[in-house]
Formats: sequence, structure tokens, C-alpha cells
Amino acid sequence: MAPVPVPPAASGLPQFTQKAVSGRFAAPHRGQRTSAANFSPPVAGGELQDKNLPCAPDENGRPRRRTIQGRRRRRTLVSVPHDGRPSEKPFGSRKRVFPAGIACCHRLVAPGAFDRWIALEVGRLNANLVVEKRRLADLLREPEPACRTREGNLHTFEPEALARFASVLTADEAVALRLPLTLLVRGDSDDARLTDEMGAKALRAVEKFDRAFEYREGRMALPHSLAIDLVQRHGGVLQLAFG
Repeated sequence: MAPVPVPPAASGLPQFTQKAVSGRFAAPHRGQRTSAANFSPPVAGGELQDKNLPCAPDENGRPRRRTIQGRRRRRTLVSVPHDGRPSEKPFGSRKRVFPAGIACCHRLVAPGAFDRWIALEVGRLNANLVVEKRRLADLLREPEPACRTREGNLHTFEPEALARFASVLTADEAVALRLPLTLLVRGDSDDARLTDEMGAKALRAVEKFDRAFEYREGRMALPHSLAIDLVQRHGGVLQLAFG
């Protein structure tokens, strides 16, 4: 069966051309031929100037090009070498390129903000740190030996751990030793340091380190893994401090 022919439009033009409305509109819609956006404001003669038409030639007979405020603006990028003199660089240069008149880029973060954030996080890690330490001799006389942390929490000691440290010290040394012993962990070092000479002597005797991990130059350095193991095994006698 042959297809039924469609009668042509009344004007003989395509459908989208028939719906086109001639004239100038403030808000162009689909099917309109002209738009006020393509015309400049009226001049002295009262006619609109089409922006798509070329401008009048200049005094030398060369055609002019429409630009912002009648002239073309060129953005020049310069890079600042080490001697401080600006020099033009192409866009493909691998060196740092800044807009003209700017010697360097501004920081995205305020100076010292990163250090303040690190200090805040370290303070959170040291929240349960015991500041006011107590003598070993006084802790041995208490049924439930304990200390207060920086935030007021209770830091308890195991009596068996206190007895182990007291067994390797004399009576005077037990009075001089203050617990808990603090192992300092710093981000710029690979070890945990104990700066208490009496505490280092007691710890070396309890763990039987012999010649390993000697106390030198005011500190005893321990690996991080060993420091964490000692804190877990000695029931509150040692604590970790981050700095």
C-alpha cells in the first residue's frame, strides 16, 4: 500500500519557517528571526546597530574590531625568577606563572594555622596524661594506688607492678622515684625517650636489658613497639606522652 502523501503547507515553506515571526523582541523565543540582544542601543539617528556587522574602517583604511571599551585588552603573565626581575613566559612554561603585577601567589592557609591544628591534636592525645606524679613509697602503702590525670580522670596502678619496681630499688630510691614514668614520643624521631635516670635504672633492672638501651646523654631511647609493649605490661607504671 502506497503511503498517503502529506499536503504541503499553505505558504510552501518548511514548518519551522512558517512559525517564525518577523520583528524585534526584547526576549527572543524559539522560531523568532531577530533579537534585540544582537543590536546596540539606538544612536543619534534612532536606528539600532547590528553587532554582527563590521565597524567603520579607521583612518588608515583598516577594518576595526569591536572590543570592550573600544580597545583590546591583553593579559600578560609574568614569572619572577630568583633575582626578582619579572620576565614574560609562555603559557606552556613549567615555571610558576603569576598575573602581571603580582610577585607571588598568596597562601591559602593563614600562617601558623597548621601548627595550631597539630598542637590541638597533640593536646587531645595527652588529655589522660598524669602531670602530678607520686612517690613509689607512698603508692606502696595504699590499698588502691592511683593518680589524677590532666582532665581529672583516675590513673590506677597495679600493686604487682609497683612491687616489681620496688624490689630492684633501695628504700631511698623508692622514695626518690616518682610514678608514672613518662616515655616521650616525638614526630621527628624514631624512638620513645625516657629522661628519668632513676626510672631508667629501675626499668632496665626489671626488664633485664643488660647492655641494651643504656641511659646516655640524659635519656634512654626505646623503639616505639617496645615502648607500647612496656606500657601495656607494667600496669600504669609507664605512660606515653606525645610532643
